[in-house]
Amino acid sequence: MKTVRLEDIDRKVSSSYNGQLLRFLTDKSNIISAAAFATGLGLTNASSDPGVLLPMITGAAGYAMVSSFFKAVKETKKFSRDYRIELIRNTQEYNECLDTYYNLVNEVASLMYDLGIRDSLDIAMFYNELLYNGYLSATGEFTYHKYDVDKDYCQELYGARVTSGRAVCRHMAMNLKDIYDAYGYTASYLAVKGAKGNFGGYLDSRLMPHRMNHAVVCVKDRYGKYIVDPTWEKIAMFDSNDNFATIIGENLTLARYIIGYNSLIEQRKHVNYDNLVGVMKAKNAQLNQRIVDASRYRANVLFEQKLSYIRSFYRHILSQLKTIAELEYVLSNYHDECNDKENAFSR
Repeated sequence: MKTVRLEDIDRKVSSSYNGQLLRFLTDKSNIISAAAFATGLGLTNASSDPGVLLPMITGAAGYAMVSSFFKAVKETKKFSRDYRIELIRNTQEYNECLDTYYNLVNEVASLMYDLGIRDSLDIAMFYNELLYNGYLSATGEFTYHKYDVDKDYCQELYGARVTSGRAVCRHMAMNLKDIYDAYGYTASYLAVKGAKGNFGGYLDSRLMPHRMNHAVVCVKDRYGKYIVDPTWEKIAMFDSNDNFATIIGENLTLARYIIGYNSLIEQRKHVNYDNLVGVMKAKNAQLNQRIVDASRYRANVLFEQKLSYIRSFYRHILSQLKTIAELEYVLSNYHDECNDKENAFSR
């Protein structure tokens, strides 16, 4: 195992990217394509009456060459990203961070279990209490914060970011999903986009392509499958076609999610779609505001009743929280451009 040096990783990735593109540009078939395009262009300009045939040939050759180039750039970027992840995963910091993080997840799940929490909805509500009261962060506080620079390439470490006290939706969703995994529930990280619940919003979401820009958790329980959004602290039920989910208790301003079905790389290097397939096959949950409110009430009451126990637990895990936060900061190098020292986790 090696100690991480991000500048060395950046240098290796940059070198591999440039090398891949150079090999594309100097590939014999691509040189022939470029020559054919240039020849066609020359013949078209030289002809006094080119008609239709020569411009068509020249255009086709040019289109093929440009398409091939952009495809090469896209594939090279993907190769470079995968290479960067591989280099990070081969460092001492990554392995220590991952091991400590999953140990922490198991301890948090054990805490909830010892408190008698079994229901998946209760888990979600109690998780929010722990998260937003700072009991899952090294700083003792938590807030949503998006950094200007954030190189958290390793998706299996997304959940580790919450230990810093500042995170965004993908970090919270992954953290909760990992806790569900520790419980033994079938849960999946899910990409979505918020949409208005009125007819105009429905029509727009059906006709126009949308980039998924938000992360939630899809979990299967005795209710069936439903969505937990730890960022907005919302619960949503799938529509009959599973392309949308309706947020429980919301008005028409923002009442739906557009669903983007994608899974992610699980622990280390293994691709695992079992959880995603498992929740998608499940029946849709039939929840309502009363059920959600009851679960939230139970979580709030239990949290207040066990506050001294939770504080004791926090002191027990604090060293782990600090270790994870420090290591994850080293690996992802997140910071704000305006003031790096103020916003980065201080070691």
